[in-house]
Amino acid sequence: MKFNFKFSQSDKKKVCKMSQVMEDDILQVDGELEKLGMFHISREPEKLIEVVIGDVIDPANFRMVFKSELKEIEPMEKILTESIPGQDRSMQNLKVGKLIAVKTKDKTWFRARVLNFYKTFDEKFEIDVYLLDHGITMNGIKYPDCVGTLPSNFQQLESIAFDFKLDGTYLDCR
Repeated sequence: MKFNFKFSQSDKKKVCKMSQVMEDDILQVDGELEKLGMFHISREPEKLIEVVIGDVIDPANFRMVFKSELKEIEPMEKILTESIPGQDRSMQNLKVGKLIAVKTKDKTWFRARVLNFYKTFDEKFEIDVYLLDHGITMNGIKYPDCVGTLPSNFQQLESIAFDFKLDGTYLDCR
């Protein structure tokens, strides 16, 4: 069994019994670190984790959702769509960061957070929102036609989407 780790100089000094392989400055460890209690080493076979990419913030930062969680989101969105959230036509209640319900072109309602709101040339209002459970930003949502009050029980649920950062990863285009 072979384990590959990258260590800092201080970590290298802490471990006495290990064989060093000079390939790419990676140390080959024969389970010695686990005995010293420095790391928990999982011996389980690798699992494939599938995600659905939402917004691409930049080449190293993404918003995403675990594909397995999409099936859990569907019943919630169905309930939200069937209950048709009440519309709040007052601009006084519209604030950046507020949790709301938004309706898409296919008449499905989603949980969202207000990112921005603005007046258009024809004196109507539109908003930009972030879909909490899909990691997607939607721009130009018609207010108040496609915006509803999010029921309090839906506001208490955490966002399903999450940010993912490829920290320290770089592309090698050789």
